[in-house]
Amino acid sequence: MKKIYILCLVLVITFSNLFSIYKELDLGEINGYNMALRSAVYPGLGQLYLGEKSKGYFFSGLASLSIIGAIYSWNNTEKKYNEYESKGVRSDSLYDDYLDEMNQMYLFVGVGLLNWAYSIYDAYKLGEEVRYARDIDKSISMFIRDGNFYIAYNKRI
Repeated sequence: MKKIYILCLVLVITFSNLFSIYKELDLGEINGYNMALRSAVYPGLGQLYLGEKSKGYFFSGLASLSIIGAIYSWNNTEKKYNEYESKGVRSDSLYDDYLDEMNQMYLFVGVGLLNWAYSIYDAYKLGEEVRYARDIDKSISMFIRDGNFYIAYNKRI
């Protein structure tokens, strides 16, 4: 359990430092940081904002199932531990049931954290791809002026 708390603490510190630099954020602007921020709030929101509905629903659904599964397993863990503690026998099978429920809870929490982290990465990557596709406008113009032939390359970033 301490490992989960430490991991959550590291993630909170990392993301608070990442976004702590004073920067005016226009959340309507499509870029990697804004999409990562949306997915950091809840997995899949960045993908849904970009129109990647299948990915967004997958990440959101997996996060919801992970949360529900972790809460359910935690409640069962508490119940199994209380049953074990009330019986007071050290080598009872109730302790094994308690450990099984605890491992199941760790599995749900681990899947949820991996889903959350990959959702942030994927939203950042997709946001940057969309931003570069929209921001870069390349064109080649050819024209004749004053009897001379000109070729102009325009790049707007």
